[in-house]
Amino acid sequence: MNMTDLLNRLDEATLQAEKNKDLYLRTVADLDTYRRKVQREKQELAKFALQPLVEELLPSVDHLEMAIEASKGADECKSLIVGVEMVCSQIKKTLASFGVEEISAAGKEFDPNLEDCVSHEPNESVAENKVVKVTRAGYTYNGRLLRPASVIVSSGKAKA
Repeated sequence: MNMTDLLNRLDEATLQAEKNKDLYLRTVADLDTYRRKVQREKQELAKFALQPLVEELLPSVDHLEMAIEASKGADECKSLIVGVEMVCSQIKKTLASFGVEEISAAGKEFDPNLEDCVSHEPNESVAENKVVKVTRAGYTYNGRLLRPASVIVSSGKAKA
C-alpha cells in the first residue's frame, strides 16, 4: 500500500466517522424528542384521569341542588336544608380542588360552546340572547368541557 491509498482510506474513514457521528446526534435528538412527547402525554393522561369519577359525581350534586331548591320555603325542613347545603358545598369544593369548575352562565350572553338552550322565553328585563335561568349547572374539568349548562335564554321583549 502506498501513501495515496492510505490517505484515501483515511479520508473515507473520516467521512464515515462524520456520517456515524451525525447519525448518532440525530438519534439522540430523536430520543430526547420522544421522551418529551411521552412525558407530555403522561401528564395529559394524569390531568384527566379522574374525569370518569367526576362525571359520575355530578348527578349527585344535581340531586342535592334540586333537594335544596325544592325544600326552600318549608320551615320545618330548615336544619335538613342547611345540612344538605353543607354537603353540596363540600362536594363542590372537593371537585374544585381537582380542577372542576362550574360554568357561570346566568345573566351572560348565551354561549353554545358551553351551554345547551332548553327553551327561549320572552323577558322584559333581560336582553335578547342572554341567559335568564340555569336549569342544570355545567362544568369544565381542567379547562375541558365536561358537561354543558342547560339554560333558558331570553327571546327579548314579548311581542304583542
